[in-house]
Amino acid sequence: MLLAACTAVTVAGCSIGRPMMEPTRYLIDLPSESAKQAARFEETLRIGNVRVAAPFGRKTLVYRLDDVRYISDPYNAFAADPREILGSRIAEWLQHAGPFNAVAPLGSARPGDYILEVIASELYGDFREGRPAAAVLAIDFALIDQRGARPTVTYQRSMEQRVSLAEASADELVRGYGIALTNALSQLVTDLDKQPAKNIER
Repeated sequence: MLLAACTAVTVAGCSIGRPMMEPTRYLIDLPSESAKQAARFEETLRIGNVRVAAPFGRKTLVYRLDDVRYISDPYNAFAADPREILGSRIAEWLQHAGPFNAVAPLGSARPGDYILEVIASELYGDFREGRPAAAVLAIDFALIDQRGARPTVTYQRSMEQRVSLAEASADELVRGYGIALTNALSQLVTDLDKQPAKNIER
């Protein structure tokens, strides 16, 4: 009888030990464009290291509750390592939006004229009481020219994106991450388009 009763109310947490509920899995989606942008540079790009700082590098979603408290949500998580998700989405976006001729994804063995290094230092939902809920993404980009005798950093920038959410929920948070990453990548492409030709092209 006890087993039957607990099976019937598993969602309510009636179990001995930890609840058995599987977490909901999420991927970050970026808005698709209608047509691929023409590449401005002949050079190729490879996505290099993508790092997500602790404690935001685990699969579980992270919420900020006050000035010092952050919690991980065991029932809502990314479907893969967040660094892999970010690396994949960044490669897809830059392959579509340019300005490089081709973009090799994270983990690819293909060489690139340039390497893009990425660090996400913040990735959490700001759910502090008395404040509007928001998705927070702080990300650093460094573009490294591999063509010379020694690698040279030709572009480096830190960006912080804060996207307001309709409510403090996991669904809204992951949608907010998509908007935040899109905004950051749009700024990256704009910056690269403004780079002097000598800093990018041979």
